[in-house]
Amino acid sequence: MDERRPGYGLGLSILAQLIARYSGHSRFERSPLGGLRVTVTLPLAVEVIN
Repeated sequence: MDERRPGYGLGLSILAQLIARYSGHSRFERSPLGGLRVTVTLPLAVEVIN
């Protein structure tokens, strides 16, 4: 990441859409090294009910 060139802020929006689409979960917390730690959990498989 280059601090001289800021992003467009789309990363978390795209991440939220993917998590919702695949029934996942996310956790945001302060990293002990500084910054933000994001943990994303997605299911290995999606059960299809007919």
